[in-house]
Amino acid sequence: MATSIERDAVRVHIRDAVAGDAEPLSRFAAAVFRATYGAITDGADMDAHVAEFFTTQAQVREIADVVTRTLIATVDQEIAGFAQCRRDPAPPCLADGGLRSELALQIKRFYVGIPWHGRGVAQHLMSACIDLACAHEEPVWLGVQAQNSRAIRFYAKSGFQRVGVYAFTLGAETHVDDLMARSSVTGIP
Repeated sequence: MATSIERDAVRVHIRDAVAGDAEPLSRFAAAVFRATYGAITDGADMDAHVAEFFTTQAQVREIADVVTRTLIATVDQEIAGFAQCRRDPAPPCLADGGLRSELALQIKRFYVGIPWHGRGVAQHLMSACIDLACAHEEPVWLGVQAQNSRAIRFYAKSGFQRVGVYAFTLGAETHVDDLMARSSVTGIP
């Protein structure tokens, strides 16, 4: 998958990650994750989580994983955002929210660098994620930290609704996140 879209003088290019992206992606992912969760997470727990999930080796494994699709958004060949999506059994709360499906696309990670907020990167990256689900006409779901109001507003604007909660463990801490979902067959507002 590769698309290029120009918006507000920012040319966003979305593509599948390749093995050579692992090292710069790991640096980007660790920095954005720390910026997003650093204020609400113990430093030792943050360090342990980053060391487990955002190393170059971890990104090599995730990029190579046949059930995970890693999409990278670049602006002028600089990583501006990324998403990791996978098809899995749909969580039961999707059916409760009217999205009945055996399988669903989970947006496992969706991060945009702070300098790129409000510049169209997130919208283009989300469109690419929704397109993955459209190929199978499956619902799309994700988890979002319940106090991350900016992200929740963006997801709601993208057609997602809160359908439940789930626990996200980060080191010794457990956070209660909102689970949001949407149909893949309706366009992004």
